[in-house]
Amino acid sequence: QQVLESFMIGRNQMNLMSKCNVDKNGKARNYDPATNRPIVIGDGVIPQLERFADKYAYSKMSTDIFDTMLSSMRQKSKKSMGNKYVFVANEMLWDDIQKALRDYLKNWKTNGTTFFSKAGGKDIEIGGFFETYNMGGNQLTFMVDKSLSLEYDQKPYGFCLDLTADLASGKPAMASYALAGKEYKQHILRGVGSSSVEVSSVVAASRIINIGYSSVCVFSPQKSYILLKN
Repeated sequence: QQVLESFMIGRNQMNLMSKCNVDKNGKARNYDPATNRPIVIGDGVIPQLERFADKYAYSKMSTDIFDTMLSSMRQKSKKSMGNKYVFVANEMLWDDIQKALRDYLKNWKTNGTTFFSKAGGKDIEIGGFFETYNMGGNQLTFMVDKSLSLEYDQKPYGFCLDLTADLASGKPAMASYALAGKEYKQHILRGVGSSSVEVSSVVAASRIINIGYSSVCVFSPQKSYILLKN
């Protein structure tokens, strides 16, 4: 279970943040030290976005920043209204977003019983969870990703994506690819003592090996927005 979890975390991190290691001659810069086989790595989601995305560095989070982001994203979309964008943030940016939306409701004095409730004689619950923000008929949905928190642990960081499929061709905005039949494989290298018939190693221990091929392609990386704190 630990090996599987480690593999899944590693794959997720690489698909999100890896940078291409192939040089101008088509040769990979990394090799497996045990077999000397080349390890080919392509760009993850964030490096693909960073080449084309609009970027905004803020000092204090407010809903004005969300308005600016939605305005920029709308200009790149085929529709003026009805667009739904996904915003993925690390935990530090997630906290800033929640505080900004809480202040937004406070300033408009529309909270009512949003922040508190008392039902069935139980203790009063205070607080709220803010998931979406709407402006001009377009919607921003917020998500928190632990992977971003591990990579960007010093300052708030997040990115916005338009995941709407192409209206003409139906092609998705993002797709994952793998070699056929090799998305995930587990192998067991049996050592002496693990079997009385056939073993693969003279070492008195077995080894579990997980391997898989995975990549992600963002077809319209220009339809994105990166937000970080100064």
